[in-house]
Amino acid sequence: MIFRIILRRNQKRKLEVDLARAAVGNAARGRYDAALSRYKIFLSYFGFIFQIQNLLRLDEHAAAYVQSLYENSLPMVWAADFLSGLSDKWPHLRGHLSGAWRNFTAWKRLEPAQQAKPASRIVVRWWFYVLLVGLTEANFHVVFPFMAHLALVWALCRPAEVRALFWKDIEILPDGRAVVCIDYSKTSVRKFTSESVVISDPFISKILDLAKSCSTDDDLVWPFRVDTFGKMFNAFQAETHTKGYTPYSLKRGGASAHYLHFKSFEKLCVDGRWNSVKAARVYIDSAVASLVRQSIPVEVTNRQRATSRWLKRWAASVGVDGVSFLLET
Repeated sequence: MIFRIILRRNQKRKLEVDLARAAVGNAARGRYDAALSRYKIFLSYFGFIFQIQNLLRLDEHAAAYVQSLYENSLPMVWAADFLSGLSDKWPHLRGHLSGAWRNFTAWKRLEPAQQAKPASRIVVRWWFYVLLVGLTEANFHVVFPFMAHLALVWALCRPAEVRALFWKDIEILPDGRAVVCIDYSKTSVRKFTSESVVISDPFISKILDLAKSCSTDDDLVWPFRVDTFGKMFNAFQAETHTKGYTPYSLKRGGASAHYLHFKSFEKLCVDGRWNSVKAARVYIDSAVASLVRQSIPVEVTNRQRATSRWLKRWAASVGVDGVSFLLET
């Protein structure tokens, strides 16, 4: 009886799945492979031999490689991907590369990670204002995907997730909310689950609704090359007299605005998919502190009230019903 139950369970599983490969997503494994290729080039340059059996020699070479990356001002993420890639490809190496990991830890202490500058509500409102004022029949096929990208990251989706979304993954509910189903998040890939984000801000939902109406369900939300958004975003900042922001700036700013509006870390954990209140609190505290110290261009600040009034009139004209915490002054 027990054997038959186990057999029925196994029949539901995808038997072709390689569990060792499924432990890491395709994007991460691509980075790991590239990092290991760079390491092999380093070894060949110095006449070293790539070997796994001699753990002491491997650790010496790996530590030297991390030191070389640091001395040549190369990205720290190359070292992180290299060490993670070794442990992923050869799990028995875990705990045997103490010298390499010590060098990497020292590097992180010397150069703490720079978090993205959070985009305040004033700045994000200004961006939407400029886009909507300049919207025409000739440019809507570019402006709508760009606005949808901004809106989704502000609503606490990760930039990489947005660029993997199809419009069929986004459903606009009758009550004005939007539900975003994410199959390729960091957590869903690792745990073989599907995540969802519920967007309750009616202004953001309307932006998504309008953008979706100009596309088909099988279209990508960001229909252009993946690396195009960063270039467009930088050019757009120059045009709007704002600078220094990255796509993640929208997520940090959106999370801060979410907490300041709802005053609930528990709700933020649910909507932003943080694992704990402690993690969300650390994220918000640093983002709010950064917002306090942040200077906003005078042109944007002086026009914030007029911008907010214009956006509210526009929202009313397209049928937005409810209070948008993005549009609050």
